[in-house]
Amino acid sequence: MPNAGDIIFASDFEYLVAQSSSTSSSAAIGTTETVVVTLPSATYLAGCAYRVKVTGGLVMSTTTAPAGWNLRKTSTAGTAVIQWPRSPAVGTTLAVDIGLSERYFVVGASDVTTVLVLSTVATAGATVTHAASAQYPRGVDIHFVGPSSKWPNAVVLS
Repeated sequence: MPNAGDIIFASDFEYLVAQSSSTSSSAAIGTTETVVVTLPSATYLAGCAYRVKVTGGLVMSTTTAPAGWNLRKTSTAGTAVIQWPRSPAVGTTLAVDIGLSERYFVVGASDVTTVLVLSTVATAGATVTHAASAQYPRGVDIHFVGPSSKWPNAVVLS
């Protein structure tokens, strides 16, 4: 929080760049990576950092088949930007990973205009569902969070 008399720069404020959500769960997804959220095309500015917030639980059909999320450019065949490894709850009959997760990425020397997608895939012959409801939508929000120099270890979107 700034103090009285502090100079505040526009780059000190977060703002929403891209967002997509749904109150319906995805279909059951098997061992083929499948897009569960598609963000609208956006331009991510050179030298800037962005926070990716994913919401919605992953419901696995078995406790021995972990699933995770992938943020990719354009489609499941696109470049992987961020990966979220997950593992199911041990010893339960229906494994649920409650989803609210944040990661960061930065943009290098050139602006990047692209569609980003969130995908998931089950392992070991199981299925996974990206769960949602009216009270707990699933989705992805991407916020500008400042200059890339503040996140020196973030992955690079190129």
